[in-house]
Amino acid sequence: MGTCFIYKMEFFSFLYNTILAGKREPQNYLCHVWIDDRILVGTDTGDVLVFENAEFRGVLESSPSDGSAIESIVSFSKGFVCGCDEGMLHVFERDEKEFYKQSKSFQIDGNYVKIKNLSVSPSEDNVVCTLENNQAFVLGLSNTDILKSEDMNFEPLSSPFHHMQVSWVIIFYFFILTCCCVCVADNRSRRVYAEATCCDLWTGSLRPCLELHHSHD
Repeated sequence: MGTCFIYKMEFFSFLYNTILAGKREPQNYLCHVWIDDRILVGTDTGDVLVFENAEFRGVLESSPSDGSAIESIVSFSKGFVCGCDEGMLHVFERDEKEFYKQSKSFQIDGNYVKIKNLSVSPSEDNVVCTLENNQAFVLGLSNTDILKSEDMNFEPLSSPFHHMQVSWVIIFYFFILTCCCVCVADNRSRRVYAEATCCDLWTGSLRPCLELHHSHD
């Protein structure tokens, strides 16, 4: 059973409390994201829990809540995106009545597996998804208002590549003008792609790691 803790600093030491989501049944907490003073937590039943200033505020009314686990979640300026099982991706935007409201849902045709990682480009034009079957796809995030949910709106990041699980993905600017995407797999391979062409700029074998962050310098 997944457990989520919130830590706070008191008297020069860290104290933590187990998250108590009201009187709800215990759930597996699979992913989370910070948005300002809020923490959004995705569960194995498709619920998005909202915590504000370390207090439970409720479950988003427009959560998928369909028993399909939320495996990944990432924020952007308008709200957040969450990746689920069956290749489903849900886009949520800020709402005056609710904290956030689901605006669109999309499915990656032919890849009905878990979306394990998400990364939004710095320009917020695209979101990259890496899947349980070791493949990666791109969705035009800036066009979700005009895209039809029933259409196949995803494009492959490149030709099929990693043959082991993709551990994480991140998008960043390289030499100011070039937006690049880095994918890391359990087979120790790192691949760097240019966003404009989706060409493989570099492939190498390094020790496996869980996560990597770019600097803004």
